[in-house]
Amino acid sequence: MNTAVAPKVQVPDVAGQITYAMRSMGVAPIPRNYELFYEAYIGSNPALTRELAALGSQASQAELDALGAQYFTSSPTRVFDDAHSRISGELDGLLRILKQEQSSLESYTRLLGETHKRITSKSNASVELIENAIELLSQATGDTMAHGERTVEDVVQRSQEMDQVRKELDEYKR
Repeated sequence: MNTAVAPKVQVPDVAGQITYAMRSMGVAPIPRNYELFYEAYIGSNPALTRELAALGSQASQAELDALGAQYFTSSPTRVFDDAHSRISGELDGLLRILKQEQSSLESYTRLLGETHKRITSKSNASVELIENAIELLSQATGDTMAHGERTVEDVVQRSQEMDQVRKELDEYKR
């Protein structure tokens, strides 16, 4: 008995080919990049295919994101990626502000310590020395307070911007 065996049809491994192309170009294997390469690979948007090819073999993430924003503005992934980027930027800014405040307070603490040493090292503390110390400390305290107020304003602003992102995400969920 001789049975005929139908030849297996080779189904192209699109996902594998796209992943290989991304890897060979040094592109991060993240969903938004895969989406770009998938659309370019299947050829549904010739302009996207041309622009992606024009980026060459060393496309930066910023260039890929710009293409994604141009061609996929309504993607749900983009909403979350954009929110993540904005929140990360705000948190980085907040961290920078807090580090500046810490540095300012450390300088103020050093100034207080040095002034204390000067005053206590003089056995016959003169009125002029104490007046100079008071003037110096008064100026430093005023500067530190002003810097602290600016820091609070910056933190409040960043907090409001992060709250706006939260509201946009809440609106998106509806």
